[in-house]
Amino acid sequence: MNASVYELLALAMRYWFIALMAAIVFLLAQSFLREWRIEKAVQRRIASAASLYALRLVSSEDRRLEAGLYLPLEGDVLLGSGRGCDLRLKTRSLQRRHLVLRPERDGVLLFPEGSALVAVEGERVRKLGKLLPGQRMQAGGLLFELRAQGEEEEDGPWQGG
Repeated sequence: MNASVYELLALAMRYWFIALMAAIVFLLAQSFLREWRIEKAVQRRIASAASLYALRLVSSEDRRLEAGLYLPLEGDVLLGSGRGCDLRLKTRSLQRRHLVLRPERDGVLLFPEGSALVAVEGERVRKLGKLLPGQRMQAGGLLFELRAQGEEEEDGPWQGG
């Protein structure tokens, strides 16, 4: 083969390699952008559901816990008295792992752990229950009220506790 044919072949291979690398970079960037958009959408969904509600302690059998305690619900929350709970209240009224609270747009789903005493408006919840804003929930010897974030009481807005 002639030297000019080799030069043309080398030039073609060089441009083919550059085009191939550009296509790979483009596809990687497109994939990264798609994943980033999905992650942002998930974060927005979690953030919108996470900060919708808060529990307010109405009454307690334990004198160490004062009524009015404000507990914001941020994502799935494990309530109990043991280590590893997202909302840990040091009281004998609660089991170590008492219940899981999952905020949703129209209320909070309740998942009692084991034989934990959980009741909504006086009705016992055994496996799955729903707590709506304004309703009261008993967990062990504690009575909570679910309130929407930003809602004001007669005495004014809640203060974080």
